[in-house]
Amino acid sequence: MPIHIKGYTHLGESLLADNLTCPLGDTYKQHFIEVLGKKV
Repeated sequence: MPIHIKGYTHLGESLLADNLTCPLGDTYKQHFIEVLGKKV
């Protein structure tokens, strides 16, 4: 089943479908924000 990312919180978590959250480590946080910004 594909995972749908709905957003990102100021607490460093990605918001997923079905009201799930997933914490991001400091190592990947900046890259995730850059990629998410390109897709939106």
